[in-house]
Amino acid sequence: DEVKVGGAPAAAAAAPKLSKKAKRRANAEARMRANESDVVYLGHIPHGFYEREMRGFFAQFGHVKRVKLARSKKTAGSKGYAFLQFESPDVARIVAETMDGYFLGDKKLVCEMVPPSKLHKGMWQGANQHFINIDWKKKERER
Repeated sequence: DEVKVGGAPAAAAAAPKLSKKAKRRANAEARMRANESDVVYLGHIPHGFYEREMRGFFAQFGHVKRVKLARSKKTAGSKGYAFLQFESPDVARIVAETMDGYFLGDKKLVCEMVPPSKLHKGMWQGANQHFINIDWKKKERER
């Protein structure tokens, strides 16, 4: 038999009542989790930390689906930022929280979740490709 406290069952009386503000916050967090992205922006990347190194480093958190390092069209050098896609939004959130402000080499990384509204179709064009640096000067000399 349940003991009634003030006309309500004991189980219901034990549950804490949430204020309107707390309910709103909980609802907003639930909506954010439902719309959460599995993509992370990584900025202020030091020289020498490229696609292969990123994939290896971030594999400690979970499976990395795609890596897109922004490169200059003219020189093919790194522009210093990248996007990483993980297997789940939970892993991406952990990476963003853990790696934001992390010192790698002589740079302090910036790491943020990318909202789904900011993602577009062409974002992953050329991702996961092995980068081959072409020596254009050598090609020109051979002509």
